[in-house]
Amino acid sequence: MTISGIVLLVVAFVLILAGIIGSVAPGLPGPPIGWAGLLVGSFSSFAHVHILILILTALVMIFVTVADNIFPSIMTKKRGGTKAGALGATVGLIVGFFIGSIPGILLGPFLGALVFELIADSSDFKRALSSAKGAFLGFLLGTGMKLMTVLIFLWILIIAIFTNQSNSLQ
Repeated sequence: MTISGIVLLVVAFVLILAGIIGSVAPGLPGPPIGWAGLLVGSFSSFAHVHILILILTALVMIFVTVADNIFPSIMTKKRGGTKAGALGATVGLIVGFFIGSIPGILLGPFLGALVFELIADSSDFKRALSSAKGAFLGFLLGTGMKLMTVLIFLWILIIAIFTNQSNSLQ
């Protein structure tokens, strides 16, 4: 047992925890931070993560990060929304986050898209409501993908620790 191995493992878990938080909090890139935790953990003497797993998880992290930035826009536009609705969803998410509650974070994108769509064109409430629903669905889809990805990184690290420990006992 080395101190440096323990420190690396602690840093890895802190980064993965920050990645989990970043998956739901705006402004923090959850999957990249979580993947950095997996990478740091792989350098610990307590866990062995194969290089192919690191490459595969890096590709998944890149895909999820890109998709998360595209989904709200796609879903908003699919439901008849405009750039104003997509911007409103982002602003609503940030405001909801600073309110500090789960309902604020969940309702923020919906209300932001609705308000911004109505500011852009107040004559069509149905279209604005549809756009807001799309923004909300896009937010949920992106957030769910990010959260699942980082939780899988955590699972991989835990499995690597237990696998490494069982190998060292033999």
